[in-house]
Amino acid sequence: MPIRIKNKGEVPDMAISYFMRMVCVALVAAGLIQAALEFVLWAAAKPIFRLLAPLSARSRERSLYLIQLTPFLLAVGLSSLVCVPGYVRNETNLASEAVGWPCLLLAGGVLAWFASTALRGLRVLVRTAIFSNACKTGGAGTLRAATETPIVSLPDAGHRVALVGLFHPRIFISTDLLTDGGLSPLALDLVFEHERSHAIHGDNWKLLSLYCLPRLNLSLTGGGTWLQQWQSAAEWAADDDAVRGDFGRALLLAQVLVTFARRVAGARFPAMVSTPFACGSKGFELRVNRLLELGPGSTPVTGRALAVEDIGRLSAALTLTAMILGGAAAIAALTPWLHDLSEHLLHLWITGWPV
Repeated sequence: MPIRIKNKGEVPDMAISYFMRMVCVALVAAGLIQAALEFVLWAAAKPIFRLLAPLSARSRERSLYLIQLTPFLLAVGLSSLVCVPGYVRNETNLASEAVGWPCLLLAGGVLAWFASTALRGLRVLVRTAIFSNACKTGGAGTLRAATETPIVSLPDAGHRVALVGLFHPRIFISTDLLTDGGLSPLALDLVFEHERSHAIHGDNWKLLSLYCLPRLNLSLTGGGTWLQQWQSAAEWAADDDAVRGDFGRALLLAQVLVTFARRVAGARFPAMVSTPFACGSKGFELRVNRLLELGPGSTPVTGRALAVEDIGRLSAALTLTAMILGGAAAIAALTPWLHDLSEHLLHLWITGWPV
């Protein structure tokens, strides 16, 4: 036990149990590791985007999703499987022990960070369930094949189309888009194919997990956050699935996007587990131009293009593997000092603790 010297006016240190010290070590280690990894990804954003450039939209979407999961999963894994066992293995004092206020504040901050993110995800989930139930009651079903995603029309949807829900997602569409003056049958087919692509690839589940994921939301050099980059990639991938490489369908989808953008301009929608058809202002022009580039003179999907795609996937996989192995090697190198680091974190700024 360290010697605790109490002077007049000094804030006393708090003595906590052995179990609570383990909790503090786990929380502080997880928070610091995740923050450090997020800063690393933020600094490496440009090379990462260059690495993902040769990939297809769907492969890029999946890569961006995994990139966002990596800091949290590594932080929790290293904290629970390396840092805490290292502390338990070397700690000899099983009684209560003084812990510095900086460590307690850090642990409380990380706990509040993780808890607030989980509550935000729960709030989004509840809002989605309430909206879905209300739409089932007030909406009207449309004709569909038995194997297709259900489609529900809503009288007051504000010219919107969106895939909403998780276990049994439904495509909700504004009724005025189905009547005269709305969308043509071919345009409706494109919009529905776009939303069905989101359903097939589980994009709503991915979105929910990203809502529940604690993050720093750092603005990237190219603009936006990692979440916004993933949303853009998911929209591009769904566009590709709806267009199927056909220039006529691509041109019509671009026109429909412009129409939707004009109708919902300035509208704000509550956060829900949904993938709306019309994207926001960020990346809209790039998305439309990308569809227009699928013209008659565009490069077809050839064996060379597929080879470039395969090389891009291999490069991305090797880079991710190298990052994980590098992190594991760094942790292994620090293992002999993990207990000392944990002790210094726990007793930071305790009066009388040796520097």
